[in-house]
Amino acid sequence: MSTIKSNKLQPGMILASDVVAFNGRTLISRGVIIQEKHLSILKKWGIAELDIYDSDETDTKKSINIENERELFSIPEYVPDTILSSTVEKCSQSFKLNNLSDPLTREFFRLAVGYSLKNHPDVKPFDVV
Repeated sequence: MSTIKSNKLQPGMILASDVVAFNGRTLISRGVIIQEKHLSILKKWGIAELDIYDSDETDTKKSINIENERELFSIPEYVPDTILSSTVEKCSQSFKLNNLSDPLTREFFRLAVGYSLKNHPDVKPFDVV
């Protein structure tokens, strides 16, 4: 993990920690892949520095995220990582305007991932709990 100046940040880099504004509001969550829109947010809020994963850490981080997703969403081990990741990404698009740090919203997101996987043609049925 490295701390870099926000003006050195480039699209494609992955945040290693949440970006929090002076008022405590989370602007961008840890694990987000930086896009142009994030650069604009950082500039508007005057964020000077942030933590990013080094390029050699990103592959490890992705595998850690998949394991965290399995545990968080109660996903059986037989569900392939590729299907799990793509389903989480699809559901993330549907929830992109929501605050996933809110417990109720996070639960709806968890259920959306579970039901999407349950109905996936390449996954054996399982109970969403």
